[in-house]
Amino acid sequence: MSGEVSNRCIVFETQQKGRCIMGWTMDGVKPSYGCNPEVIKYFRKQRGLTQAELSREAGYSERLVNKAESGRSISKEAIADLAEALSSPDLIVHPEDLICDPASFARKYVEAFYTGQKNAMSYIQPFLDESVVLNMQGDPKEIPFAGTFHGHAGVAEMIKKTFEVLVVPEGHDYRPHYHFLSSGNNVIIWGKTYIHPIGCPPKEPVVISIRIQFHKGKVIQIDDRYDIKSIADGIAKSSRLKKHQLPDASSPG
Repeated sequence: MSGEVSNRCIVFETQQKGRCIMGWTMDGVKPSYGCNPEVIKYFRKQRGLTQAELSREAGYSERLVNKAESGRSISKEAIADLAEALSSPDLIVHPEDLICDPASFARKYVEAFYTGQKNAMSYIQPFLDESVVLNMQGDPKEIPFAGTFHGHAGVAEMIKKTFEVLVVPEGHDYRPHYHFLSSGNNVIIWGKTYIHPIGCPPKEPVVISIRIQFHKGKVIQIDDRYDIKSIADGIAKSSRLKKHQLPDASSPG
């Protein structure tokens, strides 16, 4: 394999625990990256290859494959060659796929809504593909942030609509209530959220599940599922309370 990677470039890069979560720069500043061990193992097993077989396919020693699956840094050229060797007619693997960390983004996504709230977009935008699609379950007539949103502007619109009707409970530690499972280019989030309609804290938290799909190290689709009835009823009640609290426009003064 040639190791030719000149056309592959992603401009955003961040670090966590010494490993690149997202990023693929060809400017020569960073000559090597650490692969995500779970991701590269997943794609290798999808191809039905042993480490020795993958090393032969890619044209490297088995030691390098072991190094990659241990999360240690290898050259950009080697990552590109491994990605090519892991690809098949049914599944194209890109270098960015091997170095991104879907589970870390999933945690960042949840954190964005609890910590960033109205500013959540600033937490997640660098990880989103420009053509990302976000599907929020429900009827927009009952749940303002329900529907399908496209691109960065669409995700920003969903966040804006969300925090026009929902609020994060003050001082709440959300972290114990979420679980994450990654598999190749996909990650599933499931758990219970205490974010609730304004003025209407729930008796019980709302069960949610979110599926996030990656391509070339970027998020291309997010599917958000939750208890529609609980959220819709809470928003309706919140709206009634808000109207009840408004002063009567016909009253003097």
